[in-house]
Amino acid sequence: MNNDGEIVERGIHDEMMIVRGFYYNLVYIRQFEGRVAVGHPEASAPSG
Repeated sequence: MNNDGEIVERGIHDEMMIVRGFYYNLVYIRQFEGRVAVGHPEASAPSG
């Protein structure tokens, strides 16, 4: 569902992850929110 409550995709998790559509973006954002990717300059920057 999107913010308006409309169904925008149907399927099982694996199928929708392959399509890389709305559902993929939702899962990806939730999974990696607040994390810095390995190799990103902020990942190796000293804290403090």
